[in-house]
Amino acid sequence: MPFKDRVRPGKVSFARRMHRNPTPSEAAIWERLRRRQLGVPFLSQECILGYIVDFYCPTAQLVVEIDGAIHEAADRRAADVKRDRALRRHGLIVLHLPATMQAADAVARIDRKLKWLQVKRDRPAPIKPDAGGVAA
Repeated sequence: MPFKDRVRPGKVSFARRMHRNPTPSEAAIWERLRRRQLGVPFLSQECILGYIVDFYCPTAQLVVEIDGAIHEAADRRAADVKRDRALRRHGLIVLHLPATMQAADAVARIDRKLKWLQVKRDRPAPIKPDAGGVAA
């Protein structure tokens, strides 16, 4: 990918740890995004431009960020704005979803964004119904 730069090994290892130990909301959403269940591939905890993004769909150039309580702090919001600007300058679309959103609702929002972007998809596998718990 042309916008992927060299990433410090420490950051790559941190991204791998985050992939192996996701937050409950990220785990619930990842379970529905993995294995091309929406007809396009997604990557979890991907390093792009020196930033770690929660989910990335290379086909749609879509970044999905799951924002929990930590993102409400002023310094974190400023860092998020800086990251989003850098990603958008490279042609990526950034979608923010609250961590308190049900996983099924979050995936429905991602699905609508893919439709809006008119992304060509493989035939999607059926999505399992939500178990009813909050993806937080």
